[in-house]
Amino acid sequence: LVGTAFTANLNLAAGTHAIRTTIVDLAGNASPGATFTVVVDRTAPAAPAALNITPDTGASATDGVTNTGAVSFRGTLAEAGLDVAVFDVTSGVNLGPATVTGTTFAANLALTPGAHRLRAIASDAAGNASPASFFDVLVDGAAPTGALIFPTAGTAVQTDPGYVDVRWTDIGGSALDPASFGVGDVTILCGLTPISVDAIQVMGGGVVRYHYNVDGEKLLEGLVTIRLNAGGVVDGAGNGNVASTETFTMLAAPRVTGFMVNDGSTQRSMITSFTVVFSKNVAIQAGALVLTRTQGGGTVTARLSEYNAATFTAVWTFDTNGDGRFGDSLADGTWQARLDCGLVRDAAANALRDTDAKPGDGYFDIVTFTRLLGDADGNGRLDPSDYRSFKGASFLWAQRFYAPSVFDWDDDGRVGGDELVYGWGGYRVSPSGGITFTVIQFQIRPLSFPPPMPTVTFGEMGFPGSWWWRRYLY
Repeated sequence: LVGTAFTANLNLAAGTHAIRTTIVDLAGNASPGATFTVVVDRTAPAAPAALNITPDTGASATDGVTNTGAVSFRGTLAEAGLDVAVFDVTSGVNLGPATVTGTTFAANLALTPGAHRLRAIASDAAGNASPASFFDVLVDGAAPTGALIFPTAGTAVQTDPGYVDVRWTDIGGSALDPASFGVGDVTILCGLTPISVDAIQVMGGGVVRYHYNVDGEKLLEGLVTIRLNAGGVVDGAGNGNVASTETFTMLAAPRVTGFMVNDGSTQRSMITSFTVVFSKNVAIQAGALVLTRTQGGGTVTARLSEYNAATFTAVWTFDTNGDGRFGDSLADGTWQARLDCGLVRDAAANALRDTDAKPGDGYFDIVTFTRLLGDADGNGRLDPSDYRSFKGASFLWAQRFYAPSVFDWDDDGRVGGDELVYGWGGYRVSPSGGITFTVIQFQIRPLSFPPPMPTVTFGEMGFPGSWWWRRYLY
């Protein structure tokens, strides 16, 4: 007793105790008794049980996988009247007390994306704390993505593969759900024409192969669109992929990738062959190459004389006089070379692709070219008939114009860099070859060479395509 206060140290056993106190003064007078009930509780409550979150969007309702961080953390208690404290072990954040109702509790949380280990501890009125209970939560709000990996997006393919490969990727960490893979994941469009997906094959590493040729379908020529349908593939948190599209170009039909007149020289007085390079191996039927003289004279019979299956190269030669012998030279003039698309096909019977300025007419226009002028009959040399043709054309412009011209002096069938360019430099006397004739007067305006003139030997005469024949011979 100290003053008016008293203290008594007790060692009570567990249970309920009614403690009565009485005050007695020095005269022996006793106060009425006062009773105080004490409950001694040394037993900790049981750990919280049946932990779960809502919503749980994972494979099961209790796996703790969700696609949102706004969750309600719930559980049950073995007895009423307890408090529950929630703590995020992963981030080290105290998430505060839960709301307890009877023997259940709930705590509304705002978790960040990623993994969280939640801890719940119950405590009673006596301050006894329960063992900790733990619950693992994965917040994955990211949708999986898909990418076309074969054929590669943006490229062109020449052989129909019969399938497309898509790599699906989980972004948020909950892993892809393999049960979600199906033929409805993708839509294949050739232009506006749908190509049905018949079967899938899971290749591993997130790659799924979508077969469309089980029923014999093939991709059509042109742009192919691969549409990844929204929600077709989901992850472990229930996130569905967003819609996206990728494209590639199907060039199933063979194409012309190159050509060459003779050996590729820019000017020749004889044109005896025409070469075409294709994009793939083809079968070429007779009459595929059509050579037409635009100034009249009809077409020339061309025969496939050589085909290299390794380089996809075809060489044609000509029969210009109808004697059945090939190797003739084309006559003077402008020629159009075309291929009949239906007579050039690949192993899958795809016809040659018609991609010229007139698509749809069944012919691919390769090139229009001009044979080197001068050798009118195409025999590789100048004959008197060639000279007469040349002289007649020369008179047309002789008295009004001067323009340089090129002569094949060495008669090798082509115009070389050392051939004479007529103009200010005068002329050259050829030692051999060609037709020999005497020029009475050779006038190059504004210069004039009066007679007597020497005998001048000419080989084939040719002019670049942008120059006129303007020569004064008489």
